[in-house]
Amino acid sequence: MFEEVIEKIREQVLNGLRSGAIREYSPQSFKSWARGRDVVTKGDLAYELGKQNSALLILWGSAENRIYLSKESDGSLAVIVICDVVWDGLEKYECFRALRDAFYNLSLYGVTIRSLPSQLKVWLRVARRASEEGFSLGVLARAVNEAMNSLEFVRATDVIILTSRNEMDALKDAFLRAKRILDALIKMHEEKLLNCEECDYRDVCSEIPELKMIRDRIKKQ
Repeated sequence: MFEEVIEKIREQVLNGLRSGAIREYSPQSFKSWARGRDVVTKGDLAYELGKQNSALLILWGSAENRIYLSKESDGSLAVIVICDVVWDGLEKYECFRALRDAFYNLSLYGVTIRSLPSQLKVWLRVARRASEEGFSLGVLARAVNEAMNSLEFVRATDVIILTSRNEMDALKDAFLRAKRILDALIKMHEEKLLNCEECDYRDVCSEIPELKMIRDRIKKQ
């Protein structure tokens, strides 16, 4: 379903690795972080990312439990999560909901994470105490990796964190494509009546066989 989107993301990551703009790590390269829901106020703030420019993608595809981090940062934030899923009868929509909720429920000491997966938005605020104790984007990526891998149907998770507008702009079309696919998937399951002739996503359903199969199955119910 997301093959085209993931191919573009992987291509940019590979180019970044070659140029030195992106570095690759294993999750164990970073410390495990204490869990705990925290609200970081302006008075406690060390830094924030994603307030002006952000993107969040939660996708499924091939993954190998790797972390990829940008070297440069201008306050932007893109978190791309790719999970290798064992389907075994699992519905695509239920998979998305479970992955989304795993990210929603991620809570870390000294950190506020606000996310809207349906709108491709994520915002990170880090408290001074967390920064002083070693919190980093690698720590965040490990926490995301662990949260996703805790789901019984996930084999492995790659986490890509980009922190420059240029890197995000290069993937703008891929982000928009992924959003349309997810919007179509959500619409089919959350609207009781399917009117394909007037639907804004009929082109997406026609282009992606999995969406077409899901649509046809729902219409027969």
